[in-house]
Amino acid sequence: MKRTDTIYRLPTELAYRDNEGIEVWLLWRKADDRLFVLVHDDRLEESFELDVDAALALDAFHHPYAHAAFRGVEYRMGARSVAA
Repeated sequence: MKRTDTIYRLPTELAYRDNEGIEVWLLWRKADDRLFVLVHDDRLEESFELDVDAALALDAFHHPYAHAAFRGVEYRMGARSVAA
């Protein structure tokens, strides 16, 4: 496999955010024109991803747990302490 083939298959980061150990990426992969949101919770060491339509991409990026719940994507929400 040539290097250009590998690069072609790697996703391009379109947006990223990190809030209290929860990282969210909006990614696009040229090879198959796949647009998706990847979520990783550092504290729980859990991740999930969602394929998204271009029209809903930013909404899914900003509200990935709502989109996951709507689609029935399994993820675990652990207890989090809330600072008063």
